Amino acid sequence: ACEGANTCTGRRAPPPQQAAHSSSRSPGPSIAAPPASAAALVATMSKAPADLSSYVSKDGTHGLNVDTRYPMSNLDNSDARMQVRSDADDQLILHFAFTEKVKLTGFSIQAPTDEFMPKHIKLFTNQVSVDFNDVESIPAAIEMDLEASDLDGEKMFPLRVVKFNGIHSITLFVESSEGGDVAAVSAVKFFGETLQGTNMS
Repeated sequence: ACEGANTCTGRRAPPPQQAAHSSSRSPGPSIAAPPASAAALVATMSKAPADLSSYVSKDGTHGLNVDTRYPMSNLDNSDARMQVRSDADDQLILHFAFTEKVKLTGFSIQAPTDEFMPKHIKLFTNQVSVDFNDVESIPAAIEMDLEASDLDGEKMFPLRVVKFNGIHSITLFVESSEGGDVAAVSAVKFFGETLQGTNMS
């Protein structure tokens, strides 16, 4: 009695090892994928933006509504427990000046995710002096709402180069916090490249 179509017609299926050998010789996406992935990885690495922390001027960095117990100098510490905190309410202005003009492609924020977590922020570019009246009237280059997953310091927010080219300063305005009383920030980093021949000192 026939147990299968191949047996009835006199044809036998190739042994498993032959089928495997045959399929290994046929070109397919699984063979081409590793070189493509490697090439993509190299391309990504070569285009990785530089951390511009060394181009942030300490003398040109200051804040408004900062609790003196949690000063701006805490941003220079790698310990996430060191924070800049707001004082009278949960609004906070952090101003960063660069020693050279830069082209920014992204930035990151590290902050607590409890009631001190920043919720809504705005970035202003090339403002020499900004106070709390200005941030309500000057158009922001970008503004966004933040989630807890955004604030581990590893996530980079991309910036449009058309708005962040030729930058000598960035003002970060924390408009509100999770708890509504105090806002805190542990670190802010900017990424991109410097523009040659634009030393601001």
